Amino acid sequence: MNLGLKLNVTNLYLGIIGAFIGLMIMNNSLRTMLYVNPMYFLFSVVVFGMLCTKNKDVNIFSLIRVHLNKIDVFLLIVTVVLCLFAIFSTLINELFEFTKLVEILILPILYVIGRKINKRIWQAICFTILIIGTLSAVTVITQRSYIYSSGVNYLLISLGIGLSACVSLLFFNTKQTNKFLYLMVYLICVVSLLSVQSRFVFLFVVSYSLICYLACNFLLKKYLNLLFALLVFLILSAYFLDFIVNIYNNSQIFNRMSSLFFNFNNEPRFETYQLYFEHISEFHITGYGTGGTFNYVYKAGVLRDTYPHNLFLEFYSEFGLLGILFSGSIMLTSIYRILTNRCLDSYYLAAVTFFIFYFSNFMKSFSIYDSSILFLACGIISNKIFIKKRHHL
Repeated sequence: MNLGLKLNVTNLYLGIIGAFIGLMIMNNSLRTMLYVNPMYFLFSVVVFGMLCTKNKDVNIFSLIRVHLNKIDVFLLIVTVVLCLFAIFSTLINELFEFTKLVEILILPILYVIGRKINKRIWQAICFTILIIGTLSAVTVITQRSYIYSSGVNYLLISLGIGLSACVSLLFFNTKQTNKFLYLMVYLICVVSLLSVQSRFVFLFVVSYSLICYLACNFLLKKYLNLLFALLVFLILSAYFLDFIVNIYNNSQIFNRMSSLFFNFNNEPRFETYQLYFEHISEFHITGYGTGGTFNYVYKAGVLRDTYPHNLFLEFYSEFGLLGILFSGSIMLTSIYRILTNRCLDSYYLAAVTFFIFYFSNFMKSFSIYDSSILFLACGIISNKIFIKKRHHL
């Protein structure tokens, strides 16, 4: 009886930690709905909770006693050197961007948190993503002006909704229960993306939907499902074609997509990258230091863009070759672990989706000073709870 109660209390504790990590992931959605930024509060609660737990697999301090492999030792050395260089560069370039320095120093902590979560925590994270994503999507559909008056960039608004759409579709295809609920979450999120101007998130969700449905049914050998879905899709598309086209033409995403396809040569990204490479001789070895790209390349916000819209490019211009080594080693290690892992558990596939979604977005937008959730995803991908080597099959 006492053992059962203890297990229930432990699971509840871990579930609460997972919920707070999920809220961190969905922080931008919270900002749009609550008009406050609770990120640092959520981060502090998560760190405190993972320091206080007696679960050795979750406690952050227990990482010190873990035998590290060669890859982990290499990542540890590169990370320590980068953090020291970031501190030094913040002082030496006399920009004193201490807020940005804090964001860089937090990245390794988020990676460690990802490495230390267990499956119970990850399950709570997934369902928190679905709940907050659905609430955010409903708010976008019903109160779009309220959402946009929060001052949060539309790209950030779309992130949580897009992630929720992908995870819900994955669970719809891989789980045996609650299929209707997962499908409803997916549909609500997709409809809300039509009201947001983020082209990439919209295209990612559409592409992911097709690939996920085909892959899951092929892996499960549900060929009749594929044929049935194709027939239903063709019939509904033909019957409601005018209605669908009318909705799309009157959506917020329509103008943004039209600009992409019919005015591609005037896309602002060309100017952003051209300006970046014109200055590359100034930072190609050591970088500008913390905050230097914003001040020296993009003239402290005078120009249209304020950062290069690519994770690797910004790490390079900020911290030089060391920045490329740090960001490249973390990302390539995560990709390598995905390619060498044969685990098909639905929650692991959700972790892969989580990583690919954020990694893809950071290849074309967002600053490294907003990349904490991407590094959290890298840690989750490298988590031992999902490892299943090829030779085990």
